[in-house]
Amino acid sequence: MSQIKDCVKNAIDLQSENKTTPKFSEYLSTQLRRDYAYLSSVFSDYEGITLEKFIIQQRINKVKEQLIQTDKSLTEISDEWGYSSVSHLSRQLKTYTGFDTYHFKNLRKNNLLSAAMHMA
Repeated sequence: MSQIKDCVKNAIDLQSENKTTPKFSEYLSTQLRRDYAYLSSVFSDYEGITLEKFIIQQRINKVKEQLIQTDKSLTEISDEWGYSSVSHLSRQLKTYTGFDTYHFKNLRKNNLLSAAMHMA
C-alpha cells in the first residue's frame, strides 16, 4: 500500500510542479507496472476507501496548503489543479474537510495577524 500511496503523492507533486493534471490511472499503472483496476481493488481492500477518494484527499490537502499559505485566488488554485470549475473545487473541499474556502482563507489571515503582532 505504501508504494501506491507514494506513487500518488509523487504524481501530485509532479502536478504541482508542472501545472498539468496527470491521468492518475495511467501514471500509477506505468510506475507500478500493474493494471489500474488491480491497484484500485487492492487499495480499497486494504485501506477501506477507494483509490480515487485517496487521490482526491491528497489533492485537497495541497489545495488547503495553498489557501492557507498563499494569497492565490480560488480561481487560480482551481485552474492550477485542473478542476473543471471553482464550484467543483469548493464542493470537494467542503465534502472532504467539512469546511468552506473562507475557513482556510481566515486561517491565513489569522496566521498573518498573529505573526505581525509578535513582530511588534
